[in-house]
Amino acid sequence: MNYKKSILAHIIQINDSIQNDLLIELRAHAEQNRGGFLSLPRQVFCYFDYLGAPASNGKNSTKNAVEFMEKYLTRTNSEYKDKCNLLYFMWRHGTVHEFDAKIITSSIDNFHIKWGSNNSPEERNCKWHLKLLCSEYHADNYYWFINLFELVENLQDSLKYFIEDLENDSQYLKRVRDNYKKISKEVDLITKDQLLLKEAKLLIDATAGVIDKKLQVREEFKSKSDFDEFRKKWKSHS
Repeated sequence: MNYKKSILAHIIQINDSIQNDLLIELRAHAEQNRGGFLSLPRQVFCYFDYLGAPASNGKNSTKNAVEFMEKYLTRTNSEYKDKCNLLYFMWRHGTVHEFDAKIITSSIDNFHIKWGSNNSPEERNCKWHLKLLCSEYHADNYYWFINLFELVENLQDSLKYFIEDLENDSQYLKRVRDNYKKISKEVDLITKDQLLLKEAKLLIDATAGVIDKKLQVREEFKSKSDFDEFRKKWKSHS
């Protein structure tokens, strides 16, 4: 296998995923002027979570994700500089673990930072991306805004910078390739988790049919005995 080509192809596929899974959805939200305020950032920061692993040491961690953001996201927009830890904490940890973005406060410094999310592609809205605005009713209450179109575009651009570095640095490409092999390695449930192994066996016992090379259903099993008969025939010809 040409691992150089395969890892670059994989990274490029991530950009296709951004187009299909984020931008199409985002445009629909914008046209209807509703929704996407939390779901889109949740996905965006999970992309950074994933990209940080091959770019660093093959492990998913906050540190690796933030390092990726600091290295590549800041190249798309200097406003991200020295804010990536805070942004990731608010938007990744908040939306993944607690549904919405985290609200930050300091009892010593007496401030509250809440979140704001805008789904409009219009310039008058995009210009407030990453800007902090204070409340007219309380100067110590703030809202930190993100614009979803700017955020997704910045994700795409950071991916482009990542690809450029891989194409221009063979040692970095090799390291990323090796890290990718680590995170894509199959999990052996014998050594991982007996409960997962038990549930996997139950799943296999309930196999519903057969698919062909194009992943189209070729045969449907009406009962477990149909599956057992299929396996018996398969083993006799293999």
